[in-house]
Amino acid sequence: MQMVAAQDILVRILKIQWSPPHYSQEEIIPFIPDEAELDCLISACRSKRMAAFLQCCKEIYGDPSEVLGLRWIDISGNTITINKPVKGHLPRQLEISNKLLAMLNSLPKTQLAS
Repeated sequence: MQMVAAQDILVRILKIQWSPPHYSQEEIIPFIPDEAELDCLISACRSKRMAAFLQCCKEIYGDPSEVLGLRWIDISGNTITINKPVKGHLPRQLEISNKLLAMLNSLPKTQLAS
């Protein structure tokens, strides 16, 4: 479908007549893992930073770039403040679990788990 769209643009620029083939895209239901599968993935991480990143994504339902943009000053007690949301999201404060807080506190304070 993308090749036909690109070809169609080229044909219009060159003012050539053609009839593009028609395709129908097949819609599929995406795979959404169970919470137990997510927990297995997080516990299998060798890196503390990656485990904290995945746990943070899981708990705050944040976009990965929002989690990567977190700073230590954004964590206060059991609350994370997202000040730099991605396009279409709003700044927000979210409660986090003691497990995530412990994972974050085990990391060096020079960088946040990203």
